[in-house]
Amino acid sequence: MEENPEAAQDAEKMDRREEENPRMHGAARKPVTQERIAERAHLISQSDQAGTDEENWLRAERELREEQELLEG
Repeated sequence: MEENPEAAQDAEKMDRREEENPRMHGAARKPVTQERIAERAHLISQSDQAGTDEENWLRAERELREEQELLEG
């Protein structure tokens, strides 16, 4: 079976876009883990929009899950 050259080019373009976009670096392949949530919650806690520890955790978890959904489309 022959590969469609246009489809192969499209896949290459998507790969390049993913590599060029720092928000997408491996994000689709990384599950939302407690460790990633903790890291994001810590970053949030250092920002001007910080809330309580619980609020920061919930926000971090929500943001990571939303990003995951967008990337998995």
